[in-house]
Amino acid sequence: MSVGRLGLPIITIDTKHSFTHNFETNVYLAFSDAAKGPLGQATLQRLNKDDRFRKFESRMLAQGSGATRLEAATLAAWYLWRANEVGLEEATTDLENFLNSDDIVTMGALWLYGVAPSERFPVTEDIDIVPTEQMPNSGDKEHFLTSSLSFRPEQRRVPTAALVRQYKIKKLFDEASFTLDEEEQKAFSSLAETALLLNCFPGVCCFAAYQTSYTLPSVPLGPLGGSGGGWPIYDVIPQTKISINSKSEVDVSALASRFRQLNERDKLALTRSLYRLGQAKARLNRHDRALDLGIALEMVLLQQEHRNQEMPTQLSLQFRLRGSWLLAETPDERRSLYGELSKIYSLRSQVAHNGVYSELEKMNEQERTEMTARHERIAERVLQRLILKGIPNNWTSIILGIP
Repeated sequence: MSVGRLGLPIITIDTKHSFTHNFETNVYLAFSDAAKGPLGQATLQRLNKDDRFRKFESRMLAQGSGATRLEAATLAAWYLWRANEVGLEEATTDLENFLNSDDIVTMGALWLYGVAPSERFPVTEDIDIVPTEQMPNSGDKEHFLTSSLSFRPEQRRVPTAALVRQYKIKKLFDEASFTLDEEEQKAFSSLAETALLLNCFPGVCCFAAYQTSYTLPSVPLGPLGGSGGGWPIYDVIPQTKISINSKSEVDVSALASRFRQLNERDKLALTRSLYRLGQAKARLNRHDRALDLGIALEMVLLQQEHRNQEMPTQLSLQFRLRGSWLLAETPDERRSLYGELSKIYSLRSQVAHNGVYSELEKMNEQERTEMTARHERIAERVLQRLILKGIPNNWTSIILGIP
């Protein structure tokens, strides 16, 4: 075990299934014990004499999505942990900044299923996507890394990356209202929207998993401050990991910026369609995949005005015309898209009404794989276009080429 600047153990995550306590517990046990020594006692005495500390001692300290009661002994333990990591001078500066400020900076994290970046990179101006291995040390990271190595498939279904965003909140938790800080609500909303938009990446299915936050190492109480968060419940969870990198052709930052500006009707329709597209990509059964993909496109191409009055053939025609005129720029491209959209609609209808589509069974695996990739790419392009331009109020103008 390596030691730090104070000669105390450097606590790291355990990825070999050998731990009896998680990362945060190990930090607490090691440094609450160390705080009983001379340096810890000197720190306690200094804190107890500090008017800035006494002002909020024993009050609830905000820790992002969690909160913890601030006690001198715990703050002294954090100070020793931080000094052991970076040295006394930097730890003292961090403690002084904390005592002098009414705010703290924390990092919101939305863990993700299905997507596996090769490295950390920004996806919008204030949000990064981070591989699990590069996330800050925590019990969560420890658990996800060790579970992914399990021989039991159900235990391997753990997040594979996280979207992160830093934001500032009030240092003291509002015990009267028990509501999230406005900046925190904004941060988590933007993380959730960005997770949805990652489904526009070719082949990527991305579902939001565990939502939490982590106090930065330079901000008390770091790993000694506890944590909190929540998990969504899904019918389908991706069992594969698709790699993405910063060189992708998809400009998520532009999509996110425009998505926030959409009216609520369009945003709701696109949200449901993006989720359904992600679910389609996550499916292992080819018939379920075709059904979900068709529904994802119907949600945005056959919206509002029909009110269930059209015949199926009319709906199919509208589906093909709208999709092909929305994306294509030349007659040849429209002809090709028209045919692919016809196949998408036919697959969805046959599966919905008959449970299977015999033509799928006649194809070999390569043909099915190539067709599915083409259809998913069309859906991704449609959703990108509608996010950037909005869902048209008048589809006839687009089909007739009227500005």
